[in-house]
Amino acid sequence: MTIKRKLRECAGYGAAAACLVLASSQAWAQAPVAGGQPVGASATAAINVGAAAAAPRTVAGVALPAPWPPGDAADTHWGVRVPDPYRELENVTDVRVRQWMRAHAQATAQVLERLPGRRELLARIEAIDAQAGGAVGAVVRKPGSRLFFTRREPGEQQLKLVLREPAAAGGATERVLVDPDALSQAAG
Repeated sequence: MTIKRKLRECAGYGAAAACLVLASSQAWAQAPVAGGQPVGASATAAINVGAAAAAPRTVAGVALPAPWPPGDAADTHWGVRVPDPYRELENVTDVRVRQWMRAHAQATAQVLERLPGRRELLARIEAIDAQAGGAVGAVVRKPGSRLFFTRREPGEQQLKLVLREPAAAGGATERVLVDPDALSQAAG
């Protein structure tokens, strides 16, 4: 998995999670942003789990959406009640959950855009990633000289499952069996 992809994934986890990860960087925590306040100082305050839920929370000047209110769902295992206060978030088809996730993703993107040097770092990562060769792995040989393997070419985000078979005129033909990028685009 590329660093560029990791940065993109970080943006999808919500502002608090992204800032918690990024706050571990000493340079980031001390870097000033617009208004002169260090990003890390507001991130540390905003991520304080014990803070009152009603208090407005900001990170780097970005207002964060409210946290999901805990529910009272629970399971009982061998006579022990196990609370699952955030079970509702597992239902990603629920309109409220999707809106909540989208709001947190947007806030995270805004916070990440304000990181000093982020654009330059991302441009450098993209340049390095563009020069890197593809990756092939999980090669499995089957009878008849058939090969199943995963492959990711430069610029692609996901590994594809590929089948290579001997061709009638010699050589080999390759066929992509599973392309996660195409599947996710088709699904929307």
